[in-house]
Amino acid sequence: MGGLRARPAHGQIIGMTDEFLLYPRWTVEANLCYFLNDRRPFSNPMVDRLVSPELRGVRAGRLSTGQAKLVMLAIVFGASAQVLLLDEFVNGVDEKARQVVKECLLHIRDVEERIVVATGHDLAVLEDVATHAFLMREGALVDLTPKMLQAGTLKGIW
Repeated sequence: MGGLRARPAHGQIIGMTDEFLLYPRWTVEANLCYFLNDRRPFSNPMVDRLVSPELRGVRAGRLSTGQAKLVMLAIVFGASAQVLLLDEFVNGVDEKARQVVKECLLHIRDVEERIVVATGHDLAVLEDVATHAFLMREGALVDLTPKMLQAGTLKGIW
């Protein structure tokens, strides 16, 4: 992406929190259709990648934490918003699925050139993805980007 670029939002922001925000009685596919306003949500490569075929007909209330996170990530990544806000987005997601999330994030950064703002305690999935790093310390935002760039890693910079 070559540096941080500000873009006007104009309602083009979408995000997810650690909360379960799917309609539990609806199937995964029905939730995706509704939230993405798309009758064919799996035609979107991000959605297709994150939600396995065997989960599509399952009621959202029956999903594990990790499965629900992947569905919510599919909604965020599948939307057309230019700014994506992710809070505690990989808690409960297994290692194999984390790798898929990481690949999606790289695509969003490098190909789609969208902005992702991610917060959380477990940000290892952002290794080799993050272009900037900040830490909230005693109510102040501390820019750790120079340390991250010098170290070449997110690990141990805080």
